[in-house]
Amino acid sequence: MAIDYAQLGKLASALNKARLDFKPISQSGVSKYKDKKGKVHERNYPLLSDYHEATTSALAKHDICVMQPLEEHHDENGKHYQVLKTIIIHGESGQVYEAPACRIPDMEDFRSGKITFYQMNFLQAFGSYISYVKKYAYCAALCLSAPKEYDDDGSLGHEEYGYTPDTSRTKPKVTQPKPREAAPQVAPRLSAKTVNVANEDKATRWMELYQLTVPELQAITKEHFNGEKVRFLNAQQMEKLKGFMAAQAKVKQNIRHQSINVKVSNCLAYHGVSEEDAEKIRVKYFSGKPLLSLSDGEIGEYLQLVEQLAQDIEEAKAQELVASGVPANSLAQAIDTVDVN
Repeated sequence: MAIDYAQLGKLASALNKARLDFKPISQSGVSKYKDKKGKVHERNYPLLSDYHEATTSALAKHDICVMQPLEEHHDENGKHYQVLKTIIIHGESGQVYEAPACRIPDMEDFRSGKITFYQMNFLQAFGSYISYVKKYAYCAALCLSAPKEYDDDGSLGHEEYGYTPDTSRTKPKVTQPKPREAAPQVAPRLSAKTVNVANEDKATRWMELYQLTVPELQAITKEHFNGEKVRFLNAQQMEKLKGFMAAQAKVKQNIRHQSINVKVSNCLAYHGVSEEDAEKIRVKYFSGKPLLSLSDGEIGEYLQLVEQLAQDIEEAKAQELVASGVPANSLAQAIDTVDVN
């Protein structure tokens, strides 16, 4: 839909006044990169929050609000995607300017590796992509320029997100002296994107299979792989990791079984319930499932039933004593002497 700019006079006037009150744009972001000689350099760059800090108070002073919502859409093939909108609203007049929307790829494109950012998992890459688009859409809508010392014409975006630009068009070609001896060729390391998709998904499935927690997985990698993250393990190390996780699960299972046996034995002894009567409870209320295969919740229910059985036995003893003429005040002493068999 075409925008009728003639109807945005009050918004335009307020925005021009607000621009006069904008603060200098800071550069809070810090990136490190290596030149061809391997020397590490640092460069500062403005974050989205730096642009917000420089403009928000001035916009609010002149009754202007900027919103950047994400909206859900589907294309003609039914594929899901999102669009980022940048909307400028003048509160006093109610005039609204909506900048052209920017399409955001579906998260599945990041998960599958179709779109990647260096050394980021798919969630980090997706969030970084949105932040990057929001920053430049915000600047375009408000006619903001980056600081002079940071003239990002597209060749410096790698400093925020790690890719290497083609600078052959912007820098003169320099003839390099012939090296004395060629450097040895080193096999390239698997990309973080590939390792992440293959390894972290496997580790998640194994955690579910062996019922391990994230802290337990981290303890295993710390002990056996010097704390290396799962995404950087090779195929052989991943097989070892699976074995270590299976062994840890076995240890946990043994500890749990010992704990269950101790709890049940103590409960039976405390309440004076025989193993034969306890076995009847297991058969009747838990379909005969082995005791060690019961869940923690079922074990708790089982112990409650044992306690209830003990109470029922005590009541039966009391009724038998009353029927035999024993005085009520001597029931507590006499119950233990009765043979219910």
